[in-house]
Amino acid sequence: MITLNNIHLTFAPNTVREKKALADLSLQINEGDFITVIGSNGAGKSTLLNTISGEYIADAGSILIDEEDVTRLPAQHRAHVVARVFQDPLAGTCGELTISENLALADRRGFRRGLGRALNSKNKGYYKDLLAHLNLGLENRLDTSMSLLSGGQRQAVSLLMATMSPLKILLLDEHTSALDPKTAAFVMDLTQEVITEKKLTALMVTHSLHQALHYGNRTIMLHEGKVIYDISGPEREKMTIEDVMQLFSNKLDDDRLILT
Repeated sequence: MITLNNIHLTFAPNTVREKKALADLSLQINEGDFITVIGSNGAGKSTLLNTISGEYIADAGSILIDEEDVTRLPAQHRAHVVARVFQDPLAGTCGELTISENLALADRRGFRRGLGRALNSKNKGYYKDLLAHLNLGLENRLDTSMSLLSGGQRQAVSLLMATMSPLKILLLDEHTSALDPKTAAFVMDLTQEVITEKKLTALMVTHSLHQALHYGNRTIMLHEGKVIYDISGPEREKMTIEDVMQLFSNKLDDDRLILT
């Protein structure tokens, strides 16, 4: 469904700040996969999502979505097939607009933006029904500014916004890390419910090894811009957090041996 072939991406090339963010990274994402992505800081996790979404354009390699080459297409030309929920609850919505206005913009993702036709009474009824599923009482606050919502409420609405229109892949970039544990658990349960109900394909970056093993059907580990482990099936089912930490420790030891 989504294929990344030998992706290279370097920040600030040919300068003292040069950083190889992705180094010959290849990944096959199958339809219906829910892949959790782990790795240390700077491993390339968020960069991978940014490259799939088109926020970053790869220096080399190719990205295919349903066999269509989108490698050189910027984010706005992938918006009809790629949706994102960000780490910062403020990033995926417009605080100055109301809840209904934010939903209307999401409803038009991939098309010419505008609020006029999207905010008729029929669509407002649809938005109200969507919000009612959250059990947060937001269906009665359609005209409330997004800036007045809590972080958890805003992330819940962001998740709804990201999945309103048909899409090929949902990208979740540490979307619960800024929330308290109780709210994070609520948002993760909602995430699982939405992905299962809509049969979505998803890629989720997380620093929580519990989340990485508890959710989804595959876990990949990145290190220095490469996929170093891709774990699924029975191997993943029996894996513990300690096992994952040991895998990463072993990789670091191997790198030290190579360097010496």
